[in-house]
Amino acid sequence: MKKMIALLCAVLLLSVSCAAMAQTVYTLPAEMLRPLLAGKTLTATVNGYTTNSNGLATLYISLFEKAHFAAEDVKALQPGDTLFGTGMELKIKAIEADETGYALTGEWDEVKYLYPDENGDYYMVDDTEHTLWLNAFQVECYIADGFEFVDASDEEAEPVVRTAEDLIAAYDSPKPFLPDNMQITFDDNCRVVRVTYLYSPWN
Repeated sequence: MKKMIALLCAVLLLSVSCAAMAQTVYTLPAEMLRPLLAGKTLTATVNGYTTNSNGLATLYISLFEKAHFAAEDVKALQPGDTLFGTGMELKIKAIEADETGYALTGEWDEVKYLYPDENGDYYMVDDTEHTLWLNAFQVECYIADGFEFVDASDEEAEPVVRTAEDLIAAYDSPKPFLPDNMQITFDDNCRVVRVTYLYSPWN
C-alpha cells in the first residue's frame, strides 16, 4: 500500500512539474521584417487582434509614414494645379507662402498646409491638425511578455500603463485608432512590447 501511495505521489508530482514547465512556442518573425521592425517605435495603428489561452496573442497592425511632396513640385505650384494623395485630392484655388511653408486653399475653401521636413520635402497637415499619411504596409505580430498599453491621451496628466485587456476594450470601443494618435514599439523579435495611445484633438 505504501509503495502504491508513493508511486501515486510521484506521478502527481511529475504531472505538476510538467504543467509548470509547459510553454507556448511561437514561430520566428519573417526575416524581411527584422530590419523594419526589430527594436523600433513606429507610427502604426491596431486593426484587429486574436487571442489564445494566454489572452491577447497577436495584433494586426498597419504601419504609416508621413506622405511627402517633392520640394521642387511644391515650389512650382500654381492656382489651378491639383495635389493628390491617398484619400485626398486638392484643386488649388489660392496659395500663400511664409517662412514656415505654404497654405493652400482648395476650391471648396478647405485649407491644407505644407511644411518642410528634415529632408527638405513637404508633408501636409489640414486645418483640423490631421496629417496626411501613407499606409506603408500591414503586418501580424505576436504580443511580447510584459506587454504594456500606455494611455497618454490626456495631455494634462501623466501617461497611465494599462493592460492587454484594456487595449482590447479600447479597440472595441468608439475610440479612434489613428496614425495621428498611436505608436507601437517592437522588441528584437518583432513582437509588440508597447502600444502607446497619444493625445490628439479627436480622442
